[in-house]
Amino acid sequence: MERNARRAQVLRHAKRIFARKGYHRTNVADIIARARIARGTFYLYFQNKKDLFEELLEQVVTELTRRIERLRVGPLEPDPVQQLRANLNRVLSYVLAERELTDILLNHSTGFDRELDEKIQDFYDRIAALIKRSLDLGIEMNLVRSSDTQVVAYCILGGIKEAKQPARLPRNARAISPGRRAAFYDLDGTLMDLNLVHAALFTFTNIGEWSRRVSYMMAFVSRLPRMYIAERRDRRLLNIVLFEAFKGVSRDRLFSLGEEYCERVLLAHIYPRAIEMIEANRAAGIEPVLVTGSPDFIVAPLAEHLGIDAFASNQFIFSRGRATGRLSEPIMAGEQKAVWCEKWVSERGMDLADCWGYADSHHDMAFLAAMGHPVAVNPDRRLKVVAMNRHWPVIHFKKQSAQSDDDFYNHYDFDQSTRETNGAT
Repeated sequence: MERNARRAQVLRHAKRIFARKGYHRTNVADIIARARIARGTFYLYFQNKKDLFEELLEQVVTELTRRIERLRVGPLEPDPVQQLRANLNRVLSYVLAERELTDILLNHSTGFDRELDEKIQDFYDRIAALIKRSLDLGIEMNLVRSSDTQVVAYCILGGIKEAKQPARLPRNARAISPGRRAAFYDLDGTLMDLNLVHAALFTFTNIGEWSRRVSYMMAFVSRLPRMYIAERRDRRLLNIVLFEAFKGVSRDRLFSLGEEYCERVLLAHIYPRAIEMIEANRAAGIEPVLVTGSPDFIVAPLAEHLGIDAFASNQFIFSRGRATGRLSEPIMAGEQKAVWCEKWVSERGMDLADCWGYADSHHDMAFLAAMGHPVAVNPDRRLKVVAMNRHWPVIHFKKQSAQSDDDFYNHYDFDQSTRETNGAT
C-alpha cells in the first residue's frame, strides 16, 4: 500500500476508536488492532497517539477554514446574506458528516493533559477567529448588527456544538440497555488510609530472617528517590519501580504475608463510612468491583473479607515460584484502569454510562471520566479542581480514631454477616 494511503488508513481507524472510546481511554494498541498494522508501522508515521490526534485536529481546522469563504461583493456575485448562510450550511454539513471526529474535539474532557488541553483551546480560538472575521466583514457591509463579534463568535461555536446532538442521541440510545450496574472502587486513599508503601514496608519487615529483611529494606530504600519522582509524574512507573524490590520473594511467602497484612493491618484502616457506602450500593443492586494498583496477594484476601467477587490488581511474574520483580500486563495504573473497566462491563452486557467510579488521586482522572457517575473521594488538590469544574460529587471519609480494632471487627463482620445479608458469594 502506498505510504500516504497507509497513513490515511491509520488516521481513519484512529478517528473511529477515539470517537468510540474517547482520547484518554484509547491507546496505541487499540489503533494498531483496528487498522491491522504492525506496531513498527504505526511509529513510521506517528510518534505517539497525541501526535496522531494533533494531525486529526489540523484536518478539522483545514476543512472548516476551507468551508468559511470570504464574502464577495459585486454586481455578479450572490447576495451577501446568501453567502453567509452558505458558509453556515457548509460548516454544519461538515460537523454532521464528520460527527465522530467533531464529537471528540467539541466535547474534549479537560484536566487530564495540559498540553493537549492547550491545543484544543487553540483549536477553539482558531475556529472562533474565522467566525469573527466573517462577522466583522458583515458589520462593515451593514449586513450584521454591530456587536462584540468575539463574544458572538464563541456563542455561534457553542451553537455548532449543540447542533450535532440530535444526530447523535438516537445512536447512543440504541447502544444503552438497562440492566446490571457496577461500582468500581480504587483502594489506597479511597477506601482506606494506607498506600502501597505501607504494604511494601510490612512485607519487607516480616519477610523472614533478619539478614533477608535487611537486604530487602536496603533495596527498597535505594529506590526511594526514583519512587518519589515516579509518584509525581507517572503512577505506572511508580508501580514498576516499587515492585522491583520484591524480586526473589517466594510466591507462597507473598500470599501468606498478604493474608497476614490484611488481617493485622488493612481491615483496621478501612474507613467505616466506605464500608457503609459499598453495602448501600450493593443493596441498591450495584455490583462492587475493586480496581487498584495494589498487588493481588493483598487485594485477594481483602476482597474475600468484603464479599467482593471481582477485582483488578497488579500481578507479579513468577519464575520457579519466586517473584521476578516484573509485573504482568496490563499494569493497573492511569488510563489502564479505564480500559480494564470498559472491557469488564462489555463482557457482561453492561455500560460504563450506568456505572459508578470512586477514586482519590488525579492519577485516576481518566478512570473517573470513563464512568457515568464519577465520585471524588478524599481528592488531592488537582482532582478536587477537576471535580469542581466538572460538577462531580466530592465526599470525604475519616478514620474514627476513637474506634478500637475490636469495635471495628464487631461492627463489620466481613466473613459472615455481610455475605448473608447481601447474598454475595
